[in-house]
Amino acid sequence: MITRCLFAALLLSCAVFESAAHHSRATFYDMTKVIETQGVITRVIFRNPHTRFWLEDDQGNEWTLETTPPAMLSRRGVGPDVLTVGTRVRVAGPPARSAADAMEVSNLQLPGGEEVLIQPAAKPRWSEGAIALVATEFSAVEVSAAEEAANGVFRVWSRDAGIRLVLENGYPLTESAQAAREAYDPVADNPIPGCTPKGMPMIMTNPYPFEFVDQGDEIHLRIEEYDLVRVIHMEPVTNEPLRSPLGYSVGHWDGGDLIITTTHINFMHFGSGIPLSADAELLERFTLSPNESRLDYTQTVTDPATFIEPLVGRRNWVWIPGEQVEPWNCFDT
Repeated sequence: MITRCLFAALLLSCAVFESAAHHSRATFYDMTKVIETQGVITRVIFRNPHTRFWLEDDQGNEWTLETTPPAMLSRRGVGPDVLTVGTRVRVAGPPARSAADAMEVSNLQLPGGEEVLIQPAAKPRWSEGAIALVATEFSAVEVSAAEEAANGVFRVWSRDAGIRLVLENGYPLTESAQAAREAYDPVADNPIPGCTPKGMPMIMTNPYPFEFVDQGDEIHLRIEEYDLVRVIHMEPVTNEPLRSPLGYSVGHWDGGDLIITTTHINFMHFGSGIPLSADAELLERFTLSPNESRLDYTQTVTDPATFIEPLVGRRNWVWIPGEQVEPWNCFDT
C-alpha cells in the first residue's frame, strides 16, 4: 500500500530521497525534456543499483525504463508487488540520449489513476493530488525494539531528506587535479560501474542507512550500499596496514564525539572526476545531538596532490526507530 500526501505539502511532510545513481543522470538522459508513454509492463528487474522495467506501448513498441533504486522505492511503498508484469501503467520522464524508446521514469501512474512522483524534482503531470513517495511506517514493536537497543551513536542512521555533503570551501583543486577533472569522461572513466563498490571517502555520500556496531576494540560501520563494513580500530594495529578502497581507520572518543582518521586508501577517486592520491588522509567527526535524534558529520580531506587546502564538508543523518540496514542484493547488468 502506498502512503499518500498532497504534493503541495511535499516539502513540509513528505521525505523523498534522491536517486543514488552510479553515473550522472544528465550523461545518459536529456534532463531538459520530458516525454511520456503508456502500456503494459512486460519485464521487471527489481534489484539494486537501479530498478529497470520494460513496457509494451499501445503501438506495440517496447520501451526500456530505468528509475530510482529499489532500496529507495520499497521504503516509499513501491515494491515488486506494485511493479508487476501485466500491469498497465503510464510513465513520464527525461528521454535517453542514445535510444528512442528509453527513458528515466520520474512520474508513474498506476491502474487506479494514482500518480506517483518518484524523483524529488518531479511535478504532478496527470493529477492535482499526486502521490509523493513517503517514509515507511514502522510497527510499535519495531519502534520499541529500536529504542531499547539504541546506545549513543550505536543505532541505525538514515539520510535526512535532501541533505547531501555540503562543502565549506568548494573544491580547492590543484592545477593537476583541475586538469584531471576537465578530462574526465563520466562514461569511459566511471570508477563504479554496475555493482562495483564505492571506496572512501565517496561511500560516505551514499543515501542509504548505516549502523554503528560496538565490537569492543573495533567499531563496525555497516553500510547498506554494497553490504560494506568499515572497520574502525579503537586500538591501532602494530603492523603496517594494507591499502584498500575503504582504507585503514583508527578511532577515538572526544567527549561524546567519535573521531576517525583514515589513511591507506587505494580508491583513487574523490568523486565528480576529481582524483585522490595515495597520500590522502581523511578526518571524520560524528556528533550526536542532545536528544539523540540527529547525527552531525564533518569530513576533512587532506591531499596536497589534489587540494591546495584541506577540503571540509558537512552533512547529517537522522534516527528513524525501526529502520534497518537491509541486504543490498546488487544485480550487475
